[in-house]
Amino acid sequence: MAGVALEKSFDSFARYPALLIMVPAALSSAGALGGILSGRLSSKLLLGVVEPTPVPSREARRDISLVLLLSLPVYLVNALGAELIGDLLGQATPGLGMMISASLLGGAAAMALVVLIAYYAAIVAVRTGLDPDTYGIPVVSSTVDFVGALALVLAISALGIA
Repeated sequence: MAGVALEKSFDSFARYPALLIMVPAALSSAGALGGILSGRLSSKLLLGVVEPTPVPSREARRDISLVLLLSLPVYLVNALGAELIGDLLGQATPGLGMMISASLLGGAAAMALVVLIAYYAAIVAVRTGLDPDTYGIPVVSSTVDFVGALALVLAISALGIA
């Protein structure tokens, strides 16, 4: 599914190959950050610090906020790295400003979805009597490639990078 999402924006990637350099970084960052959130929430659910409610509690919102805050420098570095590597390899880029905008916008969209997936996967696991540590991170990991690719493609499209 991630490949299909990327294929739909092939023209942008063909024109600016440096955008392709950013794809693996964006996907792995969303997966890692989602895994961190899932692990923190799972532990707190098992310890009883966080209750499995439809609306995240104050403690859960704090963890969500920390991961979202952590995502800002991560996606900024992804853009800077992709731009630098693209320049070193002689690959066309849409420019540093657009790379940063695409990375931050795509990262924000991906993280919004990753937060929902991580939180509700942990809640569903607890409510069904399953161990959220066993199921949370795999659910996040299995969905993040598609979610991250789609978010990056939508960001590139919204910014008019073509």
